[in-house]
Amino acid sequence: MLQVQRAKEKLILEAVGQHHRSLLTVMQSSIEWQYKKKNRWVSFTPLLNGELEKARKDSTTFKHVDVSGTKYNFNFAAKRVLVEKGERQTTLEIRRFDKTKDGEPLPRHWKAMSETENLKLVEIRPGSVEYDNVEAHFKLTCGGYPVKKIERIQNKSLHQLYAAKKREMDLYNPRGHPNEQNLFHGTSSPPIPQINENGFNRSYCGVNGTLYGKGVYFALNASYSEKYAVPDAQGNKYMYRVKALTGEFIETNKETNYLPNKPGSNRPYDSGGNSSRGIYVIFHDAQVYPEYLITF
Repeated sequence: MLQVQRAKEKLILEAVGQHHRSLLTVMQSSIEWQYKKKNRWVSFTPLLNGELEKARKDSTTFKHVDVSGTKYNFNFAAKRVLVEKGERQTTLEIRRFDKTKDGEPLPRHWKAMSETENLKLVEIRPGSVEYDNVEAHFKLTCGGYPVKKIERIQNKSLHQLYAAKKREMDLYNPRGHPNEQNLFHGTSSPPIPQINENGFNRSYCGVNGTLYGKGVYFALNASYSEKYAVPDAQGNKYMYRVKALTGEFIETNKETNYLPNKPGSNRPYDSGGNSSRGIYVIFHDAQVYPEYLITF
């Protein structure tokens, strides 16, 4: 139904300003209006998506005619749209899909979790591809330490926050910019349950230094994070291998309380630290997901 419309709408979007195109894209990254076709939800075009989102705030109905002459009569209360194409009429179910609430799909390799379960720690089997990849990354700079255990942290709410932040960063930063990195964070054992449940937050800053600002510190090399992995009574040491949205980086110092805006923008830099030492400081809680806990 929308193939021709999408092609023609592309020409329209090319004619409007870059700012307007960006707004439509950002909106659809958070809110998608969709119709049901053969038991599958299909998204409306960005232009119509924006019009629907605006219309629902002022009315319970909305009429739209696309570039091919097809008429759409939306009824938000009934969650239906009547599509009129020539003599043919079709009624379709519609929905407003809020990605920030309804969430991103969970990683396929995660163990199954019940609807009421938010956090699950899964011990990774030694010799599996997943285990070997994490262990090899750790041993690039910490080869002298045998790995005792690697656990995958499955936290639904933290994953949703992180995924939403990544989607936003991918939209705003230059196309193709490497926004995400795998980094390390050494810790003592007491904060582990809190981190697993709630992630890293600014109240945690200062534990691993404040030399490059008042945020949470992560390192490119496990050897740097190892010095902050204080052993417990059994001699075990702990380190997180995290997914971090470092995005566009700026060098910072101990006086940095928050990141400055990028030139010509109202958006701040995404991370600070010291690039020559491979140290990253994150100032926004949702930019880090504690993916694995390594016991060594």
